[in-house]
Amino acid sequence: MDIYNEGDAYAFDCENCEILSYANFMLKEAVPSMYIYESEMGTRIAVDGCQYRGQMQTGAKQTQLMNLFVYLTCDKMPIRFDKSVKVISAVMCDKSGGMTVMLANASFDATGKIDFTLDTDRDIYMLTEDGSLIPSSTTFDGGKMTVHVENIPGWGYILLTNKKLFL
Repeated sequence: MDIYNEGDAYAFDCENCEILSYANFMLKEAVPSMYIYESEMGTRIAVDGCQYRGQMQTGAKQTQLMNLFVYLTCDKMPIRFDKSVKVISAVMCDKSGGMTVMLANASFDATGKIDFTLDTDRDIYMLTEDGSLIPSSTTFDGGKMTVHVENIPGWGYILLTNKKLFL
């Protein structure tokens, strides 16, 4: 599979298949490097032999891995970025549907506008430094909430929540 192809390279629609392979210096497929497998009971497994080192900052690799995680979780990812962004996300969910999200910008540059999808149907609020809650800019589409963040400054972070504890 060609990982630089903008078409089917990011679609994981097979049950048991090789989805990524190493190429030799002549760009001929050499050996498989990633397999996905779905058992008879529905368990999804990925075996990955890649070392990503510098590739994680490429939009192609981020998109590929995000789509792999979406496939492995049967589209139940709590957070999903559809575009390449340079933020670190941490998500905490509880059994009652409460969710707290931290987005950290680990660079000197401001992020600019970021849009991401959360798997929640509750209103999301930004928790400010003084402890107050500000409603976040959101839109709903197909049962998923898209959150719009205007900017995270360099080395800054934001906290978002829908937890009843804070509301």
